[in-house]
Amino acid sequence: MDDLLRPTARPSELDVSGACRSQNPTWFDGESLEAIQNAKKICSACPVRQMCLEWAISNEPHGVWGETTPKERKKLRGGTHFVTLEDRMREIERIADLRSSKTAVQLAAKYGKDQRTIFRWRAELGLDEEQVA
Repeated sequence: MDDLLRPTARPSELDVSGACRSQNPTWFDGESLEAIQNAKKICSACPVRQMCLEWAISNEPHGVWGETTPKERKKLRGGTHFVTLEDRMREIERIADLRSSKTAVQLAAKYGKDQRTIFRWRAELGLDEEQVA
C-alpha cells in the first residue's frame, strides 16, 4: 500500500535544470534510432540525469529519460511490470471498497470474483466483516 501512495510527480529540478528542456521533444519521444541517439547524447551531459533516471524507472513507460529507453528501464526494474498511475488509482479504489460497508456480494459482482476472494482480500488488509464500516 505504501508503494501505491508514493509520489509520482516529476521532480521540478528536471523541468528547471534538465538539459532536455530546450531541445526538440520529438527526439525524446521518438522511436527511430536517430531520435534515441540524439536524446541519449543530450542526457549524457545533463546535470540531473541520475535524478531523472531514478524517477523514470518507476514512473515513465515511454520515451528516453535519464539516458535510457523504456526497454532499458524495464531491465533496471528487473523486468517487473510497470505500475501506471491508473493501476495505482484502481488499487486505491479497491482498497477503499474493501474498507467500505459494501457487502461481499456487491464487491464480488463489481470485481468479477467470488465472495471467498473478497473475504481473503479483506483479511489481507487486517479486516474482518465486523470491522468493515
